[in-house]
Amino acid sequence: MRYFWDALKDWKIWVHMFITIGIYTPLYSFSLFLPTIIRNMGYTNEKSQLMTVPPYVVACLFTITAGKLADSHKKRGPYMVFFCLLAVAGFTMLIASQKPAVQYAGTFLAASGVYPNVPMGVA
Repeated sequence: MRYFWDALKDWKIWVHMFITIGIYTPLYSFSLFLPTIIRNMGYTNEKSQLMTVPPYVVACLFTITAGKLADSHKKRGPYMVFFCLLAVAGFTMLIASQKPAVQYAGTFLAASGVYPNVPMGVA
């Protein structure tokens, strides 16, 4: 039981916990609601499901590139901050605009900002 209380007193545990929550909350909210977000732009169910693929492909490319760059520079922090800001820009586009083209572009930015942070946060 002593180790449990020691862990609760360690500030590094709390920082890691908040980083993890900050990474996984947008990840799962984006993943679960992306088809609904796209459908609310005025597309059919079938088309909205198909339109979820391109943001994920771009996010995959960003994730691989970010991992290689972060490993080559031996620093993950600056990359994680950059991708968090990219995700914020994408989510802002989704919230602030009523134009489907701007919202769809926001899904690309949001996905490209959210997904690279997952492996970097775990590494």
